[in-house]
Amino acid sequence: MHGVLGVDLLVVGGYADLDPGGRPGLGARAHTGLGIPVIGGAKSAFRTATHAIPVRRGTSARPVFVTAAGMRATDAADLVQNMAGRFRIPDALRRADTLARTGPSNKEGLLVVFE
Repeated sequence: MHGVLGVDLLVVGGYADLDPGGRPGLGARAHTGLGIPVIGGAKSAFRTATHAIPVRRGTSARPVFVTAAGMRATDAADLVQNMAGRFRIPDALRRADTLARTGPSNKEGLLVVFE
């Protein structure tokens, strides 16, 4: 079953929820609005997000903090651990972060769908 635009999963740069009680963050709001599972991958620790799973990638000592909405956080952490990219931040998240900060060029779109 596919969600909006045939997308089955959304990965956002930030938190799905902001605390163990489920206070919604960007990912939880996207999950509610789109009806698909959302993985949140944050570059910085958030003081109330004590439930976030720290995932260390590559040779980095600093983790990516993973939360999820609509799926188990442990499954989300496994997916982030295995995403493409040699560095701490997975390539897809790094590219999305760059696009969010600089905007797309004439040849790029903001929606990236991986099959």
